[in-house]
Amino acid sequence: MRTAAYIIDVTFKLIEWLVAFLFSVMTVLVFMQVIGRYVLNSSLTWSEEIVNYSMIWITMLGACLLMRNNGHMAIDNFVKAWKGPFKTIALSISVLLQIAFIIVMEIGILKFLPVASAQFSPVLHLNMGFIYSIFAISGGLMLLGLADHWIVHKGKSASFSEEDALLKQVRAENQGHALDGEEA
Repeated sequence: MRTAAYIIDVTFKLIEWLVAFLFSVMTVLVFMQVIGRYVLNSSLTWSEEIVNYSMIWITMLGACLLMRNNGHMAIDNFVKAWKGPFKTIALSISVLLQIAFIIVMEIGILKFLPVASAQFSPVLHLNMGFIYSIFAISGGLMLLGLADHWIVHKGKSASFSEEDALLKQVRAENQGHALDGEEA
């Protein structure tokens, strides 16, 4: 189990680095585009395509990172209000619905990819099957992220940040103040 957890950790760390790289490329290209248009009165047509396709990849890879830490937007007041087996049942239904959505997305994209593979982008002539393959890749990574979150980490966050430490510290201090107020 530790080897699998290590491989998953490395995989998602690589995804984080890929997202950071794509975002950096996007930032540089948009800056070049602004300089080109407003300073040189010339437009870089190829950079616009790369920025658009990078945004698609960043969005889908970011969704995978969020899925691993159960970070997608959800209305969880309903689940938080329950205790014991009812909470477990509600969480199980939620996870099953997420899995069903991902599977339906995978089926749809696998039907669409052969059509997209016959098309090419207008400026750089990139194969659109490659561009849209991120949807199939991210579906698999989302399933991996779900499994990692619920099976390997047992519902706890897989990544740790300084914000997490500060949040824990603030919560502990607030609980300490609440206890002090109760004693008085």
